[in-house]
Amino acid sequence: MILKSNLHGRIRNVFIDIRIENNTFFTFYIGKLFPRSVDGLGFKGNMIRRTRTYSPFGRVKDPLMFAACKNLEIEEDELCV
Repeated sequence: MILKSNLHGRIRNVFIDIRIENNTFFTFYIGKLFPRSVDGLGFKGNMIRRTRTYSPFGRVKDPLMFAACKNLEIEEDELCV
C-alpha cells in the first residue's frame, strides 16, 4: 500500500497493486470486500463461506462493493452465502 500526496496541498489515499488470492474466508457478515481508492486489485481463487455464528448487522446486500477503484481483477471466487 502506498500513500501519495499531490503537489496542490491535498492528500489523497491511493492504494496500488493489492493481491488477495487463494484464501478461504468464514464470515457471518454479508459484506466481504469494500475497497476504496484502489488502482490494481486482484481478488482471485478465494472461497467465501457465510456462517450463522452471529446475526448479520447493517443493510449491506452485496458481498463485493467498490468505490473509486480501477483496474480490478475479480475471478474464480466461490461465494457461498
